[in-house]
Amino acid sequence: MSFLTYITETALVHQHLTHLQHAEDLPMVAGQQGYHHAIGALKAIGDQLEGKFNSTKATIKYDGSPSIVFGHDPITHKFFVASKSAFNKTPKINYSDEDIRRNHKDAPGLQEKLISALEHLKKIAPKHGVYQGDLMYTPEDKVETKDHINFTPNTIMYSLPKKSEQGKKAKSAKLGIAIHTQYAGPSIEKMRAIPLENHNFKEHPDVHILPHEVNLGDALTTGKDKTSFDHNIKMAEKVHNYMARDVLDRLITPEQEHLSTYVNQAVKEGKKPSTLGYLAHVLEKGKKKAEGVSTPAAKQRHLEAAAQHAKQVEASAHHYEDFFKLHKHLQAAKNALVSQLNTTTHEIEHSIGGKETKPEGFVIHHQGYPIKFVNRAEFSRANFEQSKNRK
Repeated sequence: MSFLTYITETALVHQHLTHLQHAEDLPMVAGQQGYHHAIGALKAIGDQLEGKFNSTKATIKYDGSPSIVFGHDPITHKFFVASKSAFNKTPKINYSDEDIRRNHKDAPGLQEKLISALEHLKKIAPKHGVYQGDLMYTPEDKVETKDHINFTPNTIMYSLPKKSEQGKKAKSAKLGIAIHTQYAGPSIEKMRAIPLENHNFKEHPDVHILPHEVNLGDALTTGKDKTSFDHNIKMAEKVHNYMARDVLDRLITPEQEHLSTYVNQAVKEGKKPSTLGYLAHVLEKGKKKAEGVSTPAAKQRHLEAAAQHAKQVEASAHHYEDFFKLHKHLQAAKNALVSQLNTTTHEIEHSIGGKETKPEGFVIHHQGYPIKFVNRAEFSRANFEQSKNRK
């Protein structure tokens, strides 16, 4: 199965942009070809930071909410807005306020955001095309101080100097959005996500389209970042080269979701993923599933399934250790690039809990497939601290 076939046939990204993968996670969700895509994207950005041009692009990843899909239905040509539920098995497409209230009757907050999007995004949308972006603010979300316009759609507070071009737009706008993706295809169901490139959005004072471009020529490379990137790319390739050829492909199993959950949780908590840690995770998940059912037979079934899974992991312990080493080096190489990308010029200021920070991360468009470069441990810690402060 080719990488593009894989992502087309799964619910991870397939035709629609519902979830971006971290670069280092691609080997465990797409096997060998996931690895080659990840290492290719890392090297392509590394080359550009050294002044070697290629077609891979980097854009800012905004911490907005909710994700808005909008544009003109390619079949009916009617303007619509939607959340990610536009890509459900039974799509929720909204052409009117009534559609929004009916489709999202249990989410009043989402209703209001979508109603605002329906009213204003048609003012800037081209006559043809479907797009996706993160909603950054509506009027009630903006907080004005002496020198800035501020809004906090999620974890990060974005601050725009009032005298700046972006600040002036935000002051008068009724809606702010960071548009990152466009779609191509004969119908919403059959559309595929492509990087946002040639667009013809109209100018309108009610809608503030936040800039997403990254000028890689502005990035500053330190000796530490360069050394870390070169070392970890070399080590990732070394680990991959001595791994059995089918190890990564064998990770793509029905149990792969457990591995993804474990790795993500470990990274967020600043722990080093390991085979022993994964074994404990598998058994704990089985125990919790057993506790969630009432009949002895069902409890036993969950415990036996977990024990069988753990037995399989133990039998392939050295392969899992190789994978965790590969993941570590890919992640470290990515973090070195994020450190450099963070030095590019941003007119928008970022903070979490009053402390200055950097963008959430970057989206890398490599060979037609977007992945994310986020220092996930760092961002998760900031997110956790912010959550504690809100309590």
